[in-house]
Amino acid sequence: MRQDPRKMKPNSGEKRNIINEEVHMRNSLGSQTGQIKLILAILVVIAAALAYWFWSQKSAAVDTNPLVTIVAVTPNYSSIKIPSQSCKTVTTSTSIKNPNSGFFSSMFDSKNHPKYIKQSSSKQVCQEIYIESQVVNNYTISYRFKRYVESMVVQTPPQLNQMMLLTDLQKYQQIGESAGVVHQKLN
Repeated sequence: MRQDPRKMKPNSGEKRNIINEEVHMRNSLGSQTGQIKLILAILVVIAAALAYWFWSQKSAAVDTNPLVTIVAVTPNYSSIKIPSQSCKTVTTSTSIKNPNSGFFSSMFDSKNHPKYIKQSSSKQVCQEIYIESQVVNNYTISYRFKRYVESMVVQTPPQLNQMMLLTDLQKYQQIGESAGVVHQKLN
């Protein structure tokens, strides 16, 4: 009769062989598992580094030259004085002795020949005056960038609601106007 191998008790030599074999299998399996884990960890680190590199390249390109929309164009006026001539006609009248009046004519016909008559003269009098006028100096434009509205002063404005790259918009900016940018955050 045969005995069930599971119920059989191994002798001490066989026991040692089984234990050694089991330990050897565990060690080789553990070293293979460790190598696999190490390879997987290296692959995860490489994938994360590549993903970060692609993301930083894309976000750097977008952030350095974003698309903006022109939302307002406001002209900036300055007052100037323009010289001008203001002319008027001035009439003056003086009383002078009537050259047609004589002794006899004034005695008999005093209504038609008065002793004194009024003589009028007109002349043009001009003076220089200054007329105040408003002229456009430059323009303040407001543009939307993400959730912000920013402003800058330009000499010639782009069209309202026009979309353009920020570098193209900066070509409109006046030289020496770097302090003319205003930042506001929209809610």
